[in-house]
Amino acid sequence: MARRVSTEPNRRTFLLGGCIALAVVTAGLLTPVSRAMALVSEEFAAHNSKGKKKIRASTASFGWELTDIENNGANVSFEVKRAMTLTAIDVDIAFMLTALPAAPGFTEVLCTGSVSRGGPPTFSSGPQAYTGPPASADFGTIQFHNPNNLKGPYNMQLAQDQFLAVIIKAWAPTDGTASSTERHVHTTLALHVNAGDYLVFHMDHAGVGGDVEMQVVLGYEER
Repeated sequence: MARRVSTEPNRRTFLLGGCIALAVVTAGLLTPVSRAMALVSEEFAAHNSKGKKKIRASTASFGWELTDIENNGANVSFEVKRAMTLTAIDVDIAFMLTALPAAPGFTEVLCTGSVSRGGPPTFSSGPQAYTGPPASADFGTIQFHNPNNLKGPYNMQLAQDQFLAVIIKAWAPTDGTASSTERHVHTTLALHVNAGDYLVFHMDHAGVGGDVEMQVVLGYEER
């Protein structure tokens, strides 16, 4: 006797293969096609999600303050313990006088954040203690057009893996009026960092002295 071969198509294979069905009969009733396709889509999504690592989104925060930064700089850094993607950063920076100036003048604070790849960061030897991120190999040297010979200083290279660069400035009269200044910065990132990298944050100052503070919230996803 010849073996009977079933020609009835497998419903799941039929639908997932892209064929169009008008209705599916279940317990003698007609189920709308849209509902049938939704059920198959749910099953397909559940099947595809099996064995995939769940991404964990997290935040971490810290803050630091320098009560008398007058014409100096300082840094904080910390090691990345596992591979992750930095997704966002929120930074609040504030400056205020701690004493009335003997003469009016400007005040400014530079704040940066960057990645030191593969180990602890290095810093310049001057009083500002600048961080030393390497020049980006993805871009050429900055070309500066200065026909009127305006005074600098100028930064002629793009820093690799620097994700924060903020300057706050204010005028400080002898009575201190309106000399406090602050800035909030939110940045969306997609920056991969690895275990053994370091995150580095820097503040330096010029002008009338005072107190400066930085508060940071990092958003990240483990890889």
